[in-house]
Amino acid sequence: MRRVSCFVPLLLTAGSVFAQTPVISDPGILNSITLDNSQPVAPGSIVSIFGSQLASAVATADSVPLSTSIAGVSVTFNGIQAAVRLVSPTLISVQVPWETLGTDTTGTASVVVSQNGVNSDPRKVALAQYSPGIYAIGNLAISNLALAMNSDGSLAQPVGIIPGLNSHPAQSGDTLMLLATGLGPVDSPIANGAASSDMVRNALTQPQVMVAGIGANVVSTTLSANFVGAYQVQVTVPDAVGTSNAAPLLLQINGVSSPTTTTIAVVTPAPAD
Repeated sequence: MRRVSCFVPLLLTAGSVFAQTPVISDPGILNSITLDNSQPVAPGSIVSIFGSQLASAVATADSVPLSTSIAGVSVTFNGIQAAVRLVSPTLISVQVPWETLGTDTTGTASVVVSQNGVNSDPRKVALAQYSPGIYAIGNLAISNLALAMNSDGSLAQPVGIIPGLNSHPAQSGDTLMLLATGLGPVDSPIANGAASSDMVRNALTQPQVMVAGIGANVVSTTLSANFVGAYQVQVTVPDAVGTSNAAPLLLQINGVSSPTTTTIAVVTPAPAD
């Protein structure tokens, strides 16, 4: 018994020696949609945290509302627990807590990753109420094809561009539904990690949408009922957009613009006989 009892503190010491300390890259906290390291991140939006030893394995959330911890990994913004969507050794995906910025329009947050009780050094990230981005097929790091849906449920992209998915160009006068991020406060509070399935929540500030450089009519901007941290923007395709398989799609709010590389397919309707 004496030999066993002497071995216990050695095991505890070994555990502390081999505990991994998470490291957040610099810059390593980015808008998950735009991945723009010059852009602040917005409360309520999904961000990607890059680094090393962030988690011991890959794990994802399996339900909504999202939990504040997955596989022993958690993240705080200014001490507020974030909802966690995915963890891996080099990447964590979380929602910036809605209350991180308060009533200010800009600020900073101190971000800490904790893995099984071991904390990273804090990493600062710039915050702003608005950090717009349009979801793309995959994400903007690998695709510039906007996730814009025609009223029939197809993508507003060239026919057959993505095998297995229905797609066709949008026409002027059509209504499109865009999936976006970083569009600011909404008219009713929502819990961190929740999708807006219980009620319609409208953005307090309507964005401007440009299709091929022409202003589009914005019908509504609401939080998604299905996706955490995402907004649904309904717009009407403007007249005279011409015909293009890669018409620029731009979203602007409070003087801040989404990346100019995002595109949709549009076509000018044939004249009536």
